Amino acid sequence: MPDYYYGKVETNADGSQRWRAFAPSGYELRPRTDIYSHPTGDFAWGYKGSGLCNLAAAILADYMAPAVPTREMLNALVEREISFLRQNQGWMIRRGKLDKIIKQASEQRSGIVLRNCGSSS
Repeated sequence: MPDYYYGKVETNADGSQRWRAFAPSGYELRPRTDIYSHPTGDFAWGYKGSGLCNLAAAILADYMAPAVPTREMLNALVEREISFLRQNQGWMIRRGKLDKIIKQASEQRSGIVLRNCGSSS
C-alpha cells in the first residue's frame, strides 16, 4: 500500500472538471461535513478557499481516525501544503508530511490564526 494520499482532476464529456481525492488504500475520500462544511462540499487545491478546507478535513479525518482533527490542524494543512499544490493537476501528500503538520499544529495550537478553516459550518 502506498504511503501517500493523492488527488486527480478528471474532465467530463461536457468539459466540466471533477476534482477527486483518494486514501493510500485507493478508496475515494468523501467530504467530512461533520468536521468542516462549505455549501458546495467540493474539494479543490492550489489556492486559498473553502474547497481546500473540505479536502484537509477529509484527509486528516481519514488519517487520524478515530481521532478528529482540530481546526488548527485543518488550517495548518491548508497553509503549509494544499494551497501550494498545482491547480488542475494531480498531487500526492505523504503520511510523514501529515505527521509533521499535525505535530506542529498541536504544539503551536494557540499561535495559529484560523483564517481559512475558521468555521465548522
